[in-house]
Amino acid sequence: DGIPRKPQADMLLAACQRMGCAPELSLMLGDSDNDVQTVVTATAGGASNITLTTNSFGDIAIGNVTAAGDTITANAAGAILESGADAGADLTAATLDLNATTGIGAAGTIEIAAALVAADTINGAIDLANAATAPVTATSLTTGTGAITFAQTGSQALIVALAQTTSGAITITNDAGVSIANAA
Repeated sequence: DGIPRKPQADMLLAACQRMGCAPELSLMLGDSDNDVQTVVTATAGGASNITLTTNSFGDIAIGNVTAAGDTITANAAGAILESGADAGADLTAATLDLNATTGIGAAGTIEIAAALVAADTINGAIDLANAATAPVTATSLTTGTGAITFAQTGSQALIVALAQTTSGAITITNDAGVSIANAA
């Protein structure tokens, strides 16, 4: 059918559409590790945090995860990936804590909306685009090998406490200026 395969959510959404059911009222039982690691949409209401974790292997593919005013933590044994190209924020929270082994947004920019950001990977690129609605602090943007790209819009201040890679370029942009404490 030309529908992208797992871990993209397109197959599940197409199945729901064909069956006339709402995705948010559906439950999918998967037959592979990819099924467990794709987050199409998750929203925490009130004072609730969201934690996404793969333990010994696997990537986390992000679609639209929201914990407005709270924290999203993602710990991937593999990479943290964009789940399908889109213009909206993939991760929306007051605080984002992203940890991976093989990259964060390396295969496609992950769009975020957050005021406090930590993105750390053992190896692989980091590629984040932040739509800021308040002043932002990136406490750490680190990788062993790979480029770091952090692009911010929204005309808000940006402070980067630490941006570090042993092999790769560091590109930090903001439409309202940047203050960098430590970059290497």
